[in-house]
Amino acid sequence: MTLNYYISPTTFLEPLGNEDPISGIEFQQDLCHIRNIQGGMKSMHLFQLGDSGLLSFGKQDTKYEQQYETLPNKIVAISSGMYHMLLVDEKGKAYSFSKSNFNRLGQNLEKTIVAYRATLIDYFEENDLFVHDVACCCNSSYFLCSPKKGNETQKEKCEDQNCYSLYSCGWCQFLGLDKEEDGYITFPERVSDNVTRVFSGTYAYNFWYLTQDNKLMGAGENNHTKLGWDQEDFLAALYKPIEVPVNGFKTCDIKDLQGGYQHSLLLTKNGELYGVGFRSSNGLGRPADQFTKIEALNNICVYQMLIFKAFNVILTDQGLYYWGEQCDFTKKKLTSAIPQKLQITESICFEDYNIFTSGLDTFFLIHNSQHQDTIEDLKNLFKSKRLSDDQIFDIPVHKTWVEIRIGKSLNSFKNWIKEMNFKKEQVLDCLNWVYSNKKFPNSNSFKLFLDEFIINKEFTDSTLEQSLTKLYQDEDSKNFSLKVKTQTLENKLKIDPNNEKEKLIEKQVQELELDQKQKQKQKQEQEEEEEEEEEEEQEQELSKEFEEIRVHDFLLFARSGLFRAFFDFTNEKEKQITNQVQDYSGKSLATLKIFIKYLYTGKIELTKDNENSKSIAEELQDANEYYQLNTRSGFLLKLNKIKKELNLD
Repeated sequence: MTLNYYISPTTFLEPLGNEDPISGIEFQQDLCHIRNIQGGMKSMHLFQLGDSGLLSFGKQDTKYEQQYETLPNKIVAISSGMYHMLLVDEKGKAYSFSKSNFNRLGQNLEKTIVAYRATLIDYFEENDLFVHDVACCCNSSYFLCSPKKGNETQKEKCEDQNCYSLYSCGWCQFLGLDKEEDGYITFPERVSDNVTRVFSGTYAYNFWYLTQDNKLMGAGENNHTKLGWDQEDFLAALYKPIEVPVNGFKTCDIKDLQGGYQHSLLLTKNGELYGVGFRSSNGLGRPADQFTKIEALNNICVYQMLIFKAFNVILTDQGLYYWGEQCDFTKKKLTSAIPQKLQITESICFEDYNIFTSGLDTFFLIHNSQHQDTIEDLKNLFKSKRLSDDQIFDIPVHKTWVEIRIGKSLNSFKNWIKEMNFKKEQVLDCLNWVYSNKKFPNSNSFKLFLDEFIINKEFTDSTLEQSLTKLYQDEDSKNFSLKVKTQTLENKLKIDPNNEKEKLIEKQVQELELDQKQKQKQKQEQEEEEEEEEEEEQEQELSKEFEEIRVHDFLLFARSGLFRAFFDFTNEKEKQITNQVQDYSGKSLATLKIFIKYLYTGKIELTKDNENSKSIAEELQDANEYYQLNTRSGFLLKLNKIKKELNLD
């Protein structure tokens, strides 16, 4: 049985059972599919369950109240300050959550506010703004927005943008609005345009943002130079954003950036951690006025970080580490200026866990049995209906994938549905499990489906990973070929790095069109036998230059943004897709085989036994960006860990 854990001042790595460890109240909801846990002060915290469920605990006077609600759309971002939280859904709507709605954040005075419930922020609706992301500091809020251009297809239109406008509200001095006076701003005001990301921290009084031209900007409180900025004219607070210097990493490689009370931490996409600010909290053991790599974590790959008021917890490939002042979650107060490993006797694969915090001194280890990027990719495949080759009722499905998941033929499944007299909504419950592993405990139809199809012989408790592995092994059903130029790693095909991926797609389509025209011409003109023989000889010569990797077209569409764009491009042009395409990435055959297997299994199978393993690792390094994997993909972290284990750096 998979366990979730929590660590608090009174318990160490206790399994998360039926009772909330903060309030002591028994959970009223099944804690399956925990996506997020957020909290500031001990008076409030919440669990995100599934795509849109919120189980919250709020303290009224001396008593906690538990509430459950479901938002109308999928939640895509949550951030927590000390006294309030912000949520964003996939339709660009922003919600606030607090005991008193935190001074009526962006709300009209006539609106009735319910404590500890998600409340739609009127400001963005009234000003036709689509909210993409949010960040909270202790007492202020930051929003990335773009103008709405329509209603029905707003999400799709906004996703094409690369940058947004940054808005802020809260305590005047920490908003980047060049306001020095004390006071609180209720309605958001625009800070800057051309912003790509925004960062802050639950216990911070400052924030950072990245610009389209890859500058890291910061504003707010700068005590102990925790913003990462220190000049001769040092200021304790920066009322107007200023560029923060960076050394040792590129701003485009920033994965996360969080601020604490007197320090800040920056995590890169390859698992390196940088600290700045007060010496007892920054992980360096000495003061730092710029973001500096934490030497104690060399050869350790950091997955996630949590910043409390004066101490820190990180999840790494080698376990949990902590440092800072009064780390009292280990049943005794500990103080360490540099990272120390938490000694855990339980056998835990930390790669399968996420860490979250719900208060001042409690954090959770939540098992992620199915990696979120895989789930999202398959769900989007189901919603898109692209490359489906069959249907149940009028619901498009991918025949091979459905059969792999249920362990029966699709016809058998259809016949069973008819026998049970299922309606379309009931079938959707079953198919949602097929594509997302989402279970519906209150659905009678799903219970029947579970008993009849899921629980059977070799497919008992089949996970997405197990099914994807079976799909990878099913060679007969692979319907698409990648033609890869036969070459050694030393003499691999060189390409212009400035070529845009759109040009690559057009080139592929043009070659497909040319191929089709040639075939039509051959058929129409009925070329003579001598010409056909000559063409056959040319094809034989060409086959010596290329090899094929067989794949499932729908999996390429689901997992790779590059191939998704290719399939969509050919669809828009109303061109027929052949069952093969040439790969122009310049990667070697060995590299592509490892990468394609990762798309199925989520594992990078690179060992010292691989010939030219260092060169393969170098080629894999840019595969994540080139093939445009899901932003939640842990590909680079896994690769970085393997490189360190094999001494390939």
